[in-house]
Amino acid sequence: MKEATLDRSVLDCITRDLHIARSFEDLLNSSVQYRPTIDVRNAAGLMLADAYDAAQEARSDQRRAFRRT
Repeated sequence: MKEATLDRSVLDCITRDLHIARSFEDLLNSSVQYRPTIDVRNAAGLMLADAYDAAQEARSDQRRAFRRT
């Protein structure tokens, strides 16, 4: 999987629209045991889940988004 290529400001907006986190960075740096649930039935949710997974993989973090379909 490739690292997220979307601009962080775009990811911040999508994060605020779809999640309680205030920024994409907050989502990435949440509790060590936390995996966000992201609804991937629309393009924005799918982009956020893909970006989250790619960023965590690039950081060698094993967490991935739980994808709600």
